[in-house]
Amino acid sequence: MRGRMGSLDRYILKTAFVPMAMSLLVAALLLLLEQMLRLLDFVLNENGPVDVVWRMLAFLLPQYLSLALPLSLFLGAVLAYRKLSLSSEMDTMQATGMSHWRLLRPVYGLGVVMMLINFAILAYIQPYAQYGYQELRYELQAGLLGARVPAGKFVSVSKNVKLRIGTTADGGAELGDLFVAYRDKQGNRSTFTAEKGKFMRGPDPDSMVLRLEHGRQMVVRAGVDHPGVLNFELQDIVIPLPKATAFRARGAEKHEATFGELISILKNAQDKTSHSYREYRANFHYRLIHTLTFLALPFLAVAFGVTNRRQPSGAGPALGIFVIVLYHKLLEIWAVGAVSSGELSPWASMYPLFGVFSVFALALFYGVAEKPGFNAVAYAEIVWAGTIGRVTKLFRRKPEGQSA
Repeated sequence: MRGRMGSLDRYILKTAFVPMAMSLLVAALLLLLEQMLRLLDFVLNENGPVDVVWRMLAFLLPQYLSLALPLSLFLGAVLAYRKLSLSSEMDTMQATGMSHWRLLRPVYGLGVVMMLINFAILAYIQPYAQYGYQELRYELQAGLLGARVPAGKFVSVSKNVKLRIGTTADGGAELGDLFVAYRDKQGNRSTFTAEKGKFMRGPDPDSMVLRLEHGRQMVVRAGVDHPGVLNFELQDIVIPLPKATAFRARGAEKHEATFGELISILKNAQDKTSHSYREYRANFHYRLIHTLTFLALPFLAVAFGVTNRRQPSGAGPALGIFVIVLYHKLLEIWAVGAVSSGELSPWASMYPLFGVFSVFALALFYGVAEKPGFNAVAYAEIVWAGTIGRVTKLFRRKPEGQSA
């Protein structure tokens, strides 16, 4: 009997895991693709190397995973139970004496695992990733990641060096038709023209080398009227990189503090009425509630996944996604904003919202599990249709004083 129960759990988990993994992958890719275009535009405007975009996206991945995990868990579970309902497998399971409470067990266990993963991301991985992302942006804007010099434009690559590149090849590694204006520490000015060139690592971390090939140099020395001209086959120009102050320490932003650091900050805060304290407090409770939400998602998924095989409806997944998105938007925008501004405490805004969502999910699941014939999707469709009908009638009313 135990072996059969274990096989059933594995079968339900397998049925739920595949759509969950696919939805998580698709959601993460869509979010990263949208951000990739913005980052690419930002990096190009800062004349930075294009490979920085991939490093910045890697730092943003934990943030997007925390957004996609609840939806992927819900979609995986709702599609699994919908499949069991439409294929009559759920009827067979219930005919052997298995209740909806028993069939919920494997997906609820999966929800607990996802909850722990989400907590690890929010509490420890995302703070370090967020700091790494901000540090990378700072280094890019400070010019510490190397220059990307556009072809056909004069660019100041350092305080005393101006450069124009005619052509580029091999992804910018090979440069052609170069013009360089250079001034040394003694005030001597040199102008270089070269057929080819490339950037190389400098003798120390604070400099880079521009190697020119097959060119000509014109030197104007201080106090000398006539310039000197010479041809060269190979010429190296050492270019000092701009010096910038070290990036700030981690934790200056609320999103960069780990869960333990948030507890320490809130516990040792001197002024508990300051705006920064309220922001840290809102972020702390948001991470808790976002994690606890995974405990209610399996109930909602089963309620919207179980459907009538004779009159199937495809509205369950869509309605569930709408409820989850609405809940998270209210939590992120309204509740967190109210706590950060000091208008409400977390116990009067964030936790009641979480309570309403949890009770709603439990009530729908209880109806499916304990009331024969109850269909959460059909009930939601009736409520939705009635709401739309009332709103439509409201907008169809003619304004007062308007003639027919």
